[in-house]
Amino acid sequence: MKLYGILITKDDDLIVEEWFKENHHLFHKLAVVDGSRAPLTEEIVRRYPNCIYLRDPDTHITDQTLRKHGWDAIAGEIELGDWVAICHVDEFYLHDPRAMMVDGAFNVVLWLPLVMLPHPSEAESWIRSRNKSPRQHFRHYWWRTTMTPHCEHRMFRYVKEPFWNTEIRKRGCGVIPHNYFQETVCTATPLYFHYKIVSLGASAYGGDGQLKKSSLETGLPGPVDTFADLFFWEDHPFEDGYYRYDNDHSKILERFGNPPRISAAGDKVILVNDRGQDLMTIER
Repeated sequence: MKLYGILITKDDDLIVEEWFKENHHLFHKLAVVDGSRAPLTEEIVRRYPNCIYLRDPDTHITDQTLRKHGWDAIAGEIELGDWVAICHVDEFYLHDPRAMMVDGAFNVVLWLPLVMLPHPSEAESWIRSRNKSPRQHFRHYWWRTTMTPHCEHRMFRYVKEPFWNTEIRKRGCGVIPHNYFQETVCTATPLYFHYKIVSLGASAYGGDGQLKKSSLETGLPGPVDTFADLFFWEDHPFEDGYYRYDNDHSKILERFGNPPRISAAGDKVILVNDRGQDLMTIER
């Protein structure tokens, strides 16, 4: 089995070099679909022989049209049984995606993000270093503690020809092929850091919180009018609970499992760590 990747990116200059340096080696082949205005991403991608550089497709932009464009670049060589990872340059793995490539047990893997957001205690250093990578800067992550854990489709096993719905007009319409949504899902859920804010300034956002440069309605879920609106205040709608981390990732893995497992029991969803301890029980 081999692992292929489809990565979409647009103007992620603060973090793109770090992502490729750390993660390109995980993939047998990586198709990069880039909508950037500046040349940096293309320059970086072309350093790596296992990466295919593509520009955004000449069509209406949705999650499905972007991923299909990347899929078309690898479809001629990928074989049944291989895996495809859906990648973003603001997502850094705590678990190796290759470890999730189990033959025959399941065909879809959900990933559990630790969403990195700027905390008010970081304001002063942020102002001093606007061009600093979010990975070096952000030290707090958000964890959904009062509802079903937020999981994201990020891997599927090539067991049938993917159906990418290129007719749907909604931009956020699912990142894996539509005919894979009903496939058997892995119950062990790997973790990654998701650095939610890459543009370090209120001017990058519209009044509704959407990133101005984005064609996929990404950004923050609340209004952004000033610099202060970018921070992780408790009265913001995305606030549920935050935690500080240090460089010792084992503390996170100890708490959430290695990886955690999600199981359903009646009207409850239970998050369990690798020692079988219940971390969270949620009424659905």
